[in-house]
Amino acid sequence: MKVLIISYYNSWVTHFGVELEIAQTHLDQGDTVEFLGCDRCLGTCEANAKGRISKCDRCRLRRAGGLRLLSSPPALHLLSDYLPASIAAAERDLRTSIRDASTAENYTFNGHDLGSGALSSAIWNSRDPFCEKDNSLPVLQHYASAAVRSYLCVRKFLAARRDFQRVYVFNGRFATTRGALRACQEVAGLEVVTHERGPNIRKYGLFFNAMPHDRELWVQQAHLAWDTAPDREQAILIGSSFFEERRHGRNVDWTSFTGKQAVGKLPSEWDAQRTNIAIYNSSEDEFVGLGDDWKNPIYAMQAEGIRRIVTDALTRYPEAMFYLRMHPNLSGVTNRDIELINALEASGLPNLVVIRPDSDISTYSLLDAVDQVITFGSTVGVEATFWGKSSIHAGRSLYEDLGAAHVARSHEHVLEMIATRRDPQPKIQAIKYGYYAKTFGHDCKYWQAEDFSHGQFRGQSIKCEPGSWLLRRMIVMAMDILRFAARRRKS
Repeated sequence: MKVLIISYYNSWVTHFGVELEIAQTHLDQGDTVEFLGCDRCLGTCEANAKGRISKCDRCRLRRAGGLRLLSSPPALHLLSDYLPASIAAAERDLRTSIRDASTAENYTFNGHDLGSGALSSAIWNSRDPFCEKDNSLPVLQHYASAAVRSYLCVRKFLAARRDFQRVYVFNGRFATTRGALRACQEVAGLEVVTHERGPNIRKYGLFFNAMPHDRELWVQQAHLAWDTAPDREQAILIGSSFFEERRHGRNVDWTSFTGKQAVGKLPSEWDAQRTNIAIYNSSEDEFVGLGDDWKNPIYAMQAEGIRRIVTDALTRYPEAMFYLRMHPNLSGVTNRDIELINALEASGLPNLVVIRPDSDISTYSLLDAVDQVITFGSTVGVEATFWGKSSIHAGRSLYEDLGAAHVARSHEHVLEMIATRRDPQPKIQAIKYGYYAKTFGHDCKYWQAEDFSHGQFRGQSIKCEPGSWLLRRMIVMAMDILRFAARRRKS
């Protein structure tokens, strides 16, 4: 088999480490592996939003050092060799077409959703799902340009090289990789695989002909994993451990948000005599740019949904008290969704307590104490079912089609489920989710991540040497000169 690995984010060390793992695995099998990488051709990327030369140099040198660690150093192709002259016209067009978040999301190039990728990158960079900050428009346009450049370069490269059977691309969500992914998917007979981090730092996930966020694929794979588990009792233990580890803040899936919370602590306003309902929101920016399948079918914004639920319940169910536990990763974030929550808190609604992202009030102590839980996509929605709570799901998530929560069909349905106090969904449905979330993916043999930014491949650290920025610049310039001379000799 002849394999191509499109490698852009070498400064995101753990993802580059996975690409080296994939490459070495194929080399062990006797396959031919080649890399296609960026050489500042994209102008900007998610790891270097401002396109700084120093960051590009470090990225390129880290890639060069990492490739030397493979048992057979592969051929490296660079995007700039395949950038078509038509890029100038394409960039003029996108600057005219993209004026805000909405036009970015709807922008297509050659029929592909490259604007959504650009929007996803811009939001990831700013944590503003509406791209309303002063510099949002140029950022959107720069990412759209990077997406188009990536698409055109990869497309031209693959047109010239039709001997690959499989190609690997990271994630596919962001601007640069969305462009690469769509170009690859145009090639008939080419197997396209996206890769992402796995359930822990020792595993990585592969997704064939799909992005990791494909909800339908995720549910299919979760059912398959459960149905083919070799030992059902062991599967139940593994699935249960997913929830137990999250509850105890064990950092097995890269990040724990509960380590600074005080176990047993509840809001000072707590009244056990009332009907208590916890609302767990999530980052609005996590879902934008992933396509229509991830758009909330009930509420345009979580903050608006919270406002409607709480205000309508004030007259219909005056005995209910709502506790909004803001997600810890929203600490320090400012955008329209957060401003609406702040305004809702300031309005003084007597049936709402807002727990700020940096509060030490325990997520799980609150979960234990309340009668019901409402989520818009937070993993707490499925966790609530595991811990025996009635969970109302009013958004989009990977687990919504697993029967692991009560899925709302409308705002009135949300209110109806609050009123009827439905029993929790079967715990086993949550355990199925936990089992797949704990076991999917492939074990790393050569890449050993220490954290997101550090690790070793085949026993050696992937470093960017030397330390001086001037020396790095000179080395990269020398690399470019040598490559240019080699091209002249071939021509």
